[in-house]
Amino acid sequence: MKTVRAPRFAVFLSLLVPILLGGRAEAQLRVVPSIGLQTMWLNGDYPASDDISPGKESSLQLGGGIMGSSNGLHLQADLVPDTTWRFRFPITFEAFHLVGATTYVGGRNGERLQYLRITNTANIFSFGAGVTATFHKSPDVYVSADARMNYIPPSELHSLRYHPDNDEVLADSLQHPDPNGETRVGAYLKVGTRVNFFGPLSLDFSVGYGAINLLGRNGNGLGRSLLTVDNQYHAPEITLGYIGFGLSVVWTGYRADEDEEENASTPLKAHPDTGHPAPSGN
Repeated sequence: MKTVRAPRFAVFLSLLVPILLGGRAEAQLRVVPSIGLQTMWLNGDYPASDDISPGKESSLQLGGGIMGSSNGLHLQADLVPDTTWRFRFPITFEAFHLVGATTYVGGRNGERLQYLRITNTANIFSFGAGVTATFHKSPDVYVSADARMNYIPPSELHSLRYHPDNDEVLADSLQHPDPNGETRVGAYLKVGTRVNFFGPLSLDFSVGYGAINLLGRNGNGLGRSLLTVDNQYHAPEITLGYIGFGLSVVWTGYRADEDEEENASTPLKAHPDTGHPAPSGN
């Protein structure tokens, strides 16, 4: 009989949730959703951020042309096991769209110039789970660490040759340098702050550093570099690191209700001069 194995990430989540709930059966688990934008900037000397054509020598590896910051969608659900909100356990999903493009001046056709524009397009879908610790309140200041499962679908290489004076297309082709998707295990560390916005909503600002492929790399030199257009050059895969900035809108209705209940249950203290009740904060 054939044995069906569950995905490693699903097994990881199935082990994580009982740990979060263990010993807290009397507490209500809160799920705090958020949605926002996340950036990814490959900040190292990586083939993915090199020029698509770095030089005339045929032995040079073709790069990915992915320079600057790439934007992505960020979805998160924080699991909060108690009312202190000191620890949260985030489950995240992020989708990044990365584009690298280079335009070259081609040969002349009579007196008319020809341009060759090469565009490398890639996507990264990231699933993560981790822990967040809040060490200051009002506003919240926190540190967070996530383990990530990153899936990179086949990238696309679009070549367009055209006349720049009237945009007449001479040749147009679409290729897939790597027909197979890739899966890598990475990590992301960040610090951030959460401030009240209005009503039950808060704004979350964060900055962090991550790695796309800490585990699962092709280290034997038989694969190609991730996010590049070169499917002929083979070398050991290097770790891709990136800097990220995040902005999210968070629904914190649970916490607003609990703060109101806490304030309502706080006894009033007598004012030292008048003897009349005064709020405990005075």
